Amino acid sequence: MEHVPVRAARPADTRDTPLGATALLRLGGMPGAAWTAGAAEHLFDGAARHADTTERLAAQARALADRLGAEVVPHPALAPADRGAVLALRRRLHSGAAPGASDCALLERSCAVPADLAGQARALLRGAETAKAELTRLRQEVTAEQQRLAEQAWRTARSSPVLRAFLDSAAPALVDDIERRLADGRSWSGKQLRKRAAYLWRILGRAAMKTTPRGWAGQIATLPVTDGPGDGCPPLLAPGTPLGALAAIAVENVHLLRAGAAPADLRTADPATLLAPTPLHFAEPSAPAPGEPPAQVRCYVVDPREPGRLRQIVLRRTRVLQCVLDLLADGPRTLGELDRVLPALCAPPDRPAVAPAVVRGFLQHLHGLGVVQVCRAPRQHCTGWVPAETVGATGALPPMPAGGGADAWFLDSYRRLGADAAVPAAAAARVRRGLRIAARLAALREADRPAEPPERQAWFAGLTEQARPLGEILADRLSADEPPPAARRYTGWAPAHDPEGGYARLLAHLDAAARSGTARVDLDDALLDELGAPPGDSALPPWPVDCLLRPLPPRADGGPAAVLESASAAGVLDARFADGLRTLHAGHDNGDAYRAFLAAVEERTGVRFVDLLVPPLAERSANAVRRPVTTRWWTGDPDPTPYYGSPGGRARYLPLDRITLRRAHGRIVAEADGRRVIPVYQATRSPAPPYDTLVRLLLAASHPAPPVWCGWTRWTRRCPTGPGCPGSPRAATSSSPRRPGASTAASCGSPATTCSARSASSPCCAGRPVCPGTCSCAPRPARNRSRWTSPR
Repeated sequence: MEHVPVRAARPADTRDTPLGATALLRLGGMPGAAWTAGAAEHLFDGAARHADTTERLAAQARALADRLGAEVVPHPALAPADRGAVLALRRRLHSGAAPGASDCALLERSCAVPADLAGQARALLRGAETAKAELTRLRQEVTAEQQRLAEQAWRTARSSPVLRAFLDSAAPALVDDIERRLADGRSWSGKQLRKRAAYLWRILGRAAMKTTPRGWAGQIATLPVTDGPGDGCPPLLAPGTPLGALAAIAVENVHLLRAGAAPADLRTADPATLLAPTPLHFAEPSAPAPGEPPAQVRCYVVDPREPGRLRQIVLRRTRVLQCVLDLLADGPRTLGELDRVLPALCAPPDRPAVAPAVVRGFLQHLHGLGVVQVCRAPRQHCTGWVPAETVGATGALPPMPAGGGADAWFLDSYRRLGADAAVPAAAAARVRRGLRIAARLAALREADRPAEPPERQAWFAGLTEQARPLGEILADRLSADEPPPAARRYTGWAPAHDPEGGYARLLAHLDAAARSGTARVDLDDALLDELGAPPGDSALPPWPVDCLLRPLPPRADGGPAAVLESASAAGVLDARFADGLRTLHAGHDNGDAYRAFLAAVEERTGVRFVDLLVPPLAERSANAVRRPVTTRWWTGDPDPTPYYGSPGGRARYLPLDRITLRRAHGRIVAEADGRRVIPVYQATRSPAPPYDTLVRLLLAASHPAPPVWCGWTRWTRRCPTGPGCPGSPRAATSSSPRRPGASTAASCGSPATTCSARSASSPCCAGRPVCPGTCSCAPRPARNRSRWTSPR
């Protein structure tokens, strides 16, 4: 099978490419038909009919009980011996139970019971017997359906290469276990196989109905955003868009790589071995006596013997340790460089240089403690583009690296689309207009319950107009043993605080529409103007934004194009896939344009953007920290190789101890070397303690765009047409569809706006094979945040 090199040819010059001119499409690895084939509407219809019948019979029984109590029980002709039986029947009827055959015979022979009442009792008995027979038949059908579903899930697992690959990564021993149990004559109705069949359907639903990239279960494709007038109501992605060849890129797990990358002994290691200090280390005490250096160094290190554990250690600040930290302060260095410089620096005054073997032994000691770490770029394995027909015919996906366990490699899969696949400019323009209205709506809600800005929070009370080193502030916060305040989360349509405010009037408008039976309420600019929402230009902060959309199928009357799922600062949603897209397509326009955009802003404003690198502290989702180089500087982890790949000269390291924080004009400002720096955090992974404290401190001094809304309007005024700064309202989309449903991502006309979405079910994928197929839209199931664990 053909392979392409990991490092593609030099990409074309994309400096003039508008930011957001490429859409990102996320695809489900399994067709929706594989999941919807598990539906059994007739069983739900039968259950609903049985429930209605049971309720109707219970109402008839209660009505019959009332008649018995009013007409029969007080009747003088009722024999005393029969009165007790009638009263017992009356109690059962009140509970909703039907009369028995003996009850009906009693009512029919008693002269105290009207003939029509006895007839009603007999009819109720026949209805109950029919309902019981229907329930028995329904239960038999359910049992047969459970058997069918188990067998179907098993056939799909054995025949689909995508589902089999997903199972091998999520529960490697599951398929062999099922085969063994079936060979032993076990039945799908047994407890163990029944649990495994349910697990297969969970896996199938994840691969078909959720497009979050994960191995072959979630795939990535790109498509351009066309130029042209923004008129009409075309869909974001045309139904039936063909899917083509497949490819995959596997990257080593960066956490496991760092935990096991070190040679057995640095004393005998290759001089080309790169070393870097642990990211979090600072001197203590923070304020020593005048003229005296800090006496110790506190380090937060990953335990080399237990990589999932972070510990803190305190070291004496000896001359040798200080020399090592000073040499590594500006970024990774090779052992050869340290061998040449350290022996002379470590020697006391007027003493001969320290022996190189002693220096190597000290470095090995620091590495054993976790204070010094070995830098190594993760290996990559890239397959060539394999036609979907070939995969369908052979039933085999492109081969991937073996060994190291299921978590040793992270795999991202990619697809090609048809030659005509594109996001129409009119569809992107609709997304842009919709984002503008959504931002106004969010601002209206925020005005009712404004969030407290970081500079006013008690957690930042120690910051003044006097600049303080970041390490000193961080040491104070960590020693206080107080967790940072919990992030404010979106609470939906929360009750209004101000009964006279615009948000309260909006809720009243929606409530009135719901009570009147209105099927749909349109929130447009006219309504928001009436409610006093901020104008669109002020509601959209001045920063590029990526939008995640769930596309809706096209409708004859136009209708909505998509559901806005989220909007966040640009450069995050596609960061993990930038290297793969560059490798497979010889370039990634959005990443290159965003880097040019940040460089242009630096040139015009004099600020310095700094990428904050935070190491993953667990092997799960560790590679979510990978990203392209979009800034000229980085800080945090001095070892960039797990994030950017092989080290290069495209970015420089800014040590954390050179950054200071202060207040200025009511804002928190970060500076380094007399120049303002703006930290950016472009990983989708939430930092773990204590790095969450570091991230919170630095992002308080980040650009003013909030994490949910951004716009392009002000930047087009400040940053006229130029490299990476489009001067026209250009919309771009990034799509992430899945099959049965497609997810589409689109840019909302900002310098960089990408939207990805899923949508209502569409028949486009019905009956399609697993690998060849078409893009369409499907509903999104509830998220399952639990780990994939094999059933017991």
